[in-house]
Amino acid sequence: MARPLGFTLLELAVVLAVVGMLLAGMLQAGRVLDEAQRVRDTRNEMAEVREALLGFAVRSGHLPCPANPAAAGAAAGVEDRAAGGNCNRQQGLLPWVALGLGQSDAFGRPFSYRVTGYYADTDPATVGGCNGAPPPASVSFAICSEGDINVRPAAGAAQTLALHVAAVVVSHGRSGPGPLQAGGGADEAENVNNDAEFVSHDRVDAAGGVASYDDLTDWLAPSTLLSRMLAAGRLP
Repeated sequence: MARPLGFTLLELAVVLAVVGMLLAGMLQAGRVLDEAQRVRDTRNEMAEVREALLGFAVRSGHLPCPANPAAAGAAAGVEDRAAGGNCNRQQGLLPWVALGLGQSDAFGRPFSYRVTGYYADTDPATVGGCNGAPPPASVSFAICSEGDINVRPAAGAAQTLALHVAAVVVSHGRSGPGPLQAGGGADEAENVNNDAEFVSHDRVDAAGGVASYDDLTDWLAPSTLLSRMLAAGRLP
């Protein structure tokens, strides 16, 4: 008896299953490649942020204040600075308007930013001199000034990646700021809890491929800032 032409239902089901697996693999590979490209683009943007912060300090004699996350319209991305010259907040969003940068990282989210107070404050009563001596005129910090921000490999870790840094910039990745994302852990929360402790390490995926940590963290060491200020003749 001749075999009927065409596929049987079983054969068709097998073909569809194979095609489905191939498509799923292609979609997953596409997502991985897209994620990797966005991470590379964001790291490049963070390098631009670092240079913009250094350039701002050379021109102004201080770092910018953070922007108010709740500000909208013309006030968005602008330094949140009091009339007396000090910052109204030490942590908020990167003031992209003051730095002449775009608003968002490659994931479409604004960067978080924290600064040591006297590196950004301009009120003469609170600028950061040391050894009892004030900083040079028109500069808010001295060559012996230290920051008050620490970066660690995990929340609560005794080890440090960087101590006493002047400022920190954080991209919160595709998943967003720690408490707002599903599966966000203590390390993500540490980067948004408005204190001087921050975390930086490689991405960690929880069950189901949801990132429990995908922040990208960069910081400005006092030695880097002071070297640029010395080279520009802004510090003796």
